[in-house]
Formats: sequence, C-alpha cells, structure tokens
Amino acid sequence: MQLRIKNNNDAPLLVILEPWATEHVVAPQDFIQLKPYGNIPNGAFFTFEHHSAFITVTPEWNGALVHVYSSTGKLID
Repeated sequence: MQLRIKNNNDAPLLVILEPWATEHVVAPQDFIQLKPYGNIPNGAFFTFEHHSAFITVTPEWNGALVHVYSSTGKLID
C-alpha cells in the first residue's frame, strides 16, 4: 500500500502526518509519497481530513510506521 498526495493548486499545500504531527509542504504541481512499512495488517487504511489551509493524513492501524518520499524518490521523513 502506498499513498501519493499531489498538489494541483498554485499555492503550496501543507500535509500533516499524524499521530507524529510531522509537517510536509508540497510545492504546486508536485507530490509526496507515503509508504508504510513493518507489520501492515489486512484492512489497514489512511484517513484524510481536509481543512481550509492544510490536510491531515493518519494511518489507522496499531504500530503504524510510515516513510515520506519526495517526488524525486528521496526519503524526507
């Protein structure tokens, strides 16, 4: 399971990865990719919440571990 968050807007997009509260700014027309690792149970999923100035993403399984990568494939978290 991987998750790509693309910013189709003309302004930067703030993405907050919970429960760690890590903040990632996605440039206009760019994306980040979230890749969970470790023990990922069947039925695991992410929850998104869209707010006016940012979005939050929360992995919804116990013991969740998530790496964040830039659009160039570089680990940024």
